[in-house]
Amino acid sequence: DAPAGLVIAVDLHETVPAVAPDKMYFVRLEDSGNNRSGAQILATNWNQGNRGYLFNVQPGTYIAVAADFEGGKKRAFFTEEIMNATKVTVAPGKLYNMGYYDISLIQFQNRYNSIESHYREKIEKPGDPAAEQDHTFMSYLSSSKSASEAQGNPSAEIQQDLKETDWADLLD
Repeated sequence: DAPAGLVIAVDLHETVPAVAPDKMYFVRLEDSGNNRSGAQILATNWNQGNRGYLFNVQPGTYIAVAADFEGGKKRAFFTEEIMNATKVTVAPGKLYNMGYYDISLIQFQNRYNSIESHYREKIEKPGDPAAEQDHTFMSYLSSSKSASEAQGNPSAEIQQDLKETDWADLLD
């Protein structure tokens, strides 16, 4: 199969101004109707500004589930609302735009809803600095341009990022 990929743009607001994620996490859903059906965590393999790219993925349905920031010392888990907004079905030979998300963060301690707990267990490893209780954040969607709204309308920044790559022609 031809390569496929994902791109997502995220601004995180713990404080003003917003910060860009260092790494974003995705899952390929085994059942596109069940956001908990992702078995394997995939992390961005290239970040540019507030945009995270995941290249060479298998066809299927994907959602974004979390983001690291401040050098990987802090992590925000996404709500089911954000996961649903980022959901895209990937076919071979295309780079899919998952949209733009402006996310407000609130620090919390051990107050995870069930889907956040599900992906927290899959992402966090012993010794992970972002796994510390005071470095984990709840997310609230402030504004967005969802995956469905972003298809066929890549930002100038995404076009610039990909200008010198083979991926430029694959952007959907």
